[in-house]
Amino acid sequence: MSYRRRGNRAYGIVTHRTLYGTREAADAWLELIANPAYRAPWLATSSELVRDLLLALRTLHALPHAKLVVLGCGDGIVEEAIGRELQRGASDPLSCVLVDSNTFLLGCAMQRMSQTTTVDVALRMDFERDLQEILRVCRRPSDRSTRLIFTLMGGTLGNLEATEAEFFLELAAGLRPGDSILVDAAVKGNAWSIDTDPRMRPDKYPPIEKRFLAAGLAGQLDVAAADVLATYAERVRSTVDIETGSSVPGCHLIRHVDESSGRTFARFRRYDLERLASWLRDSSGLRLLHHGSPLLSERIVSVAFFVLSK
Repeated sequence: MSYRRRGNRAYGIVTHRTLYGTREAADAWLELIANPAYRAPWLATSSELVRDLLLALRTLHALPHAKLVVLGCGDGIVEEAIGRELQRGASDPLSCVLVDSNTFLLGCAMQRMSQTTTVDVALRMDFERDLQEILRVCRRPSDRSTRLIFTLMGGTLGNLEATEAEFFLELAAGLRPGDSILVDAAVKGNAWSIDTDPRMRPDKYPPIEKRFLAAGLAGQLDVAAADVLATYAERVRSTVDIETGSSVPGCHLIRHVDESSGRTFARFRRYDLERLASWLRDSSGLRLLHHGSPLLSERIVSVAFFVLSK
């Protein structure tokens, strides 16, 4: 197992998308994700996603020689569950490649994932900017028969710097027949509106989430997190655009903006489930094998999942 470091910070690569480029922000993220209420939607969805994935991959005969490639792994809590289920369905040991911008969280993910898979390599990279290099690392000459199973989980699709078309078309160009990707996304529930979306009121966030966002913004600005947190209510506001910055029709893009610097430091895309599924089917360069959102009727914002293949 090897570990590759990139970036100009001790603990992470700081981009407009990254909220945990520093150790302080990573600690705040771990505190936030430890809250069962915050992580429950993704954990509940991941089990359903894996069941459908296994059915799809068995149809493609992809499981006997599979490698899991985790884009934006964070601390690996969701992907650990996915890896465990995939390992049960595989005849050979499942290996994985972990990709994240934060060194500390990569270490956490390595510890988690090594319990159920063989971690081949952990890459401190930005998966958007470094996608070609990630594909090169995954495509060793000895891996020609290995099917790659990518994951993009935890709502990361909604916080891309690029458009969905730019990301998916670049990824699709580097995949081989039988490779696949699991994606989740935040979709509008039956009760959703701009006024009801909780991301429109960052001043109402729980203290733990304010600490995380303040630490993330501080890392982007290279200032003290305590200073940002002290002025959080005055400096953080939300804006919303319809379809701007998204390739998917009907998408609302909520931005968290720092009034002091004018910087957009977090993005939250809100998709219509069927319009996103239609776009993925017709415009991603991949085949949409399955999609669903089991809690759509119960939530303002729900988690949907998608299984796509080359």
